[in-house]
Amino acid sequence: MKMLLGPWPADKPLAELRRTFPQVEFGVAASSVDVVAQIVDADAYFGAPNADAVRAARRLRWIQASSAGVEWLEAVPTVVESDIVVTNTRGAHAGTIGEHVFAMLLTFTRQMRFFDECQRQHKWSRAEGEERVQGLAGKTLDVIGLGNIGRAIGQRAAVSRGGIVDEDALAEALRTGRLAGAGLDVTLREPLAADSPLWDVERLIITPHVSAHSQRTMNLMWEIVKENIAHFLAGEPLTNLVDKRLGY
Repeated sequence: MKMLLGPWPADKPLAELRRTFPQVEFGVAASSVDVVAQIVDADAYFGAPNADAVRAARRLRWIQASSAGVEWLEAVPTVVESDIVVTNTRGAHAGTIGEHVFAMLLTFTRQMRFFDECQRQHKWSRAEGEERVQGLAGKTLDVIGLGNIGRAIGQRAAVSRGGIVDEDALAEALRTGRLAGAGLDVTLREPLAADSPLWDVERLIITPHVSAHSQRTMNLMWEIVKENIAHFLAGEPLTNLVDKRLGY
């Protein structure tokens, strides 16, 4: 069996995979062009292949996504129509994303940006701070989508995937005061262009698509991958199967 891993910044998981499954040939692609070249004889792929990669694959039977979301399937309908099995890492990221969103929420309610600026100016602004800060008790929380991430965040705060939010409308709502604050970890186009007007919107926190990342999250993700490799080798049903037509 050959499994190709898409571009990935860390070498440690690869070494562990090779140690755990010496009977598997693991390849690593350095770029999307490299994926097309190496996927030709791969039985399995880790990542989100594009249409060129899928066309080049001759033996591909399984795609293990590195995330819970598999919206990339929309761009490769041949995978949806094929017998290729798709799995995701559902459940690995939920807790960390919830924590990240909650950090953003508390930044606004407890006015951390204001106090950070006061600290930089050596100002003890207790009176003004007491007027600004708010608590979470009694507030209404709206959660759109109750998957693993939605349920985890429902215990904390609300969040959605990139592209769901109308970024122009969000910016306008912040400028006019209709919204007290917002946090973006994903944007419609990534990376966010340096000249994007979003960077300068008041009361908007932007982080570079890192809410799902922590050492614990990565460990959980690779445990799912290893479990599925073992199942694949044994001819057993895989974990976290994706309904390709439904997209989740």
